[in-house]
Amino acid sequence: MNLVYIIFSGLMLNQAAIAEVKSSQLTLDTYIGQVTSEGIGYKAAQQAADGYELMSKGESVVTFPYLFGSYKNTDDRQEKTIVVSQGNRTTISQYAIGLGSNTPIGLNAKYSYVLANTDIMGATAITTPKFYNSYNQLELTQSLLKNGFGSETRAQQAIVRSKNMAESYANQFSAINQLVGAEAVYWRLAFARRSVEVQKDVLARAEKVLEWAKRRVSLQLGDKADRLQAQASYDLRRMELMALEDEEKSASLAFNTLRNRDDSLVSEKLFIPSIEKTLNMNALEKTGTRLDVKAAEQQKEALVASSQLEKEKLKPTVDVFANIAWTGFDSDRGRAVSESFEKNHSNIAVGVSFSIPLQISAVTKGIQGAGLTQEAAQYSLEQKRLDEARDWKEIQNKLNDAKKRLQLLSTVESIQKEKYEHEQERLLRGRTTTYQALSFEQDYAATQLTTLRTQSEVLQLLARMKLYQGE
Repeated sequence: MNLVYIIFSGLMLNQAAIAEVKSSQLTLDTYIGQVTSEGIGYKAAQQAADGYELMSKGESVVTFPYLFGSYKNTDDRQEKTIVVSQGNRTTISQYAIGLGSNTPIGLNAKYSYVLANTDIMGATAITTPKFYNSYNQLELTQSLLKNGFGSETRAQQAIVRSKNMAESYANQFSAINQLVGAEAVYWRLAFARRSVEVQKDVLARAEKVLEWAKRRVSLQLGDKADRLQAQASYDLRRMELMALEDEEKSASLAFNTLRNRDDSLVSEKLFIPSIEKTLNMNALEKTGTRLDVKAAEQQKEALVASSQLEKEKLKPTVDVFANIAWTGFDSDRGRAVSESFEKNHSNIAVGVSFSIPLQISAVTKGIQGAGLTQEAAQYSLEQKRLDEARDWKEIQNKLNDAKKRLQLLSTVESIQKEKYEHEQERLLRGRTTTYQALSFEQDYAATQLTTLRTQSEVLQLLARMKLYQGE
């Protein structure tokens, strides 16, 4: 995902212009690379996304074959009723091992092997007081209603898969959103610096006008009101510069925070494409579902599966089962084990078991309620998809409008500059008022700053389009 994002960023900037950037300058691609390699927030989101994706593979655990076993040693010294046949002490050592599995169709299967060594002491009427029991057993149980043909098992699998994939997509979205945010912060700082430069030029021009007004007043060639007007304009420009410098400091701190640096000094120079190149940058096409919507899709699947589990809990239990065991019995362990693998001493049982809740009305309402939550989950997802489509259209519209405004502002800025410079010449020749010259200067400065804000808006909207590229 990092590589794709960086490629998108690179395609949007003119490569020839980037090649001309000096080594002291930090390009957008390089900054994004620093965020991906050094940013703690990005790393946390990306690793969480990878971790949850791996955890989603655990859905198969529900139907994984499992190994089970036990060992039990019994020493029974209870007083017996008939000692001659029951003895006064019985020891039993039993070993068991087996394999089991739940299948997606609701069939539970278990195969086990058991070997028991029994020693009855003090029983004079028993000809074989020490013997071995051995048997192989196959147990099959098929669910018919509750977990009918695996509906509960599949719901459990869906919960494991969907919940973890929802978290994975949410963290992927967070990670790429941080990269989009990093690009926005890059442009924020770059244009904050440019705005400070523009404001410094404005302040320098205001200072020249102030000095000129002071000289005219001292020579009694101008009115005191002109000097006061120039002084007020100069002080106002200083305040505006201070505000822009505060914004630059704030942007610098945000810039460094994303690449895991705790200072507010950004020594590198940042690159801003020309207005012409910005206007020529093509908008991205929507090539995939936004990752937060994909997360919502998985959340919906998890909710539907959870509701299905609730339904299953309320259903009657009806199972058919079949058990077959092959047994062996002998005082010699070898012969007992051998007999348990033959058909001579088998034990077969088949049957049906059921459990039916008696609160029928409560069960019916519970099942209806679970169905309603499933429908609600679908509606929520549809709303999320509508929101995504609306947001994409809104970004497209805003981008088109911003580009139109930027194109118009570039023309207006040239006109305002020419108008301001012409009025300055007239002021110096005493053919206009200080107020008129300052008014034209304010118009020019305001247009310059508006152009910068609009160009920054275009670039940030282009960055936000990267959220709609899918995985």
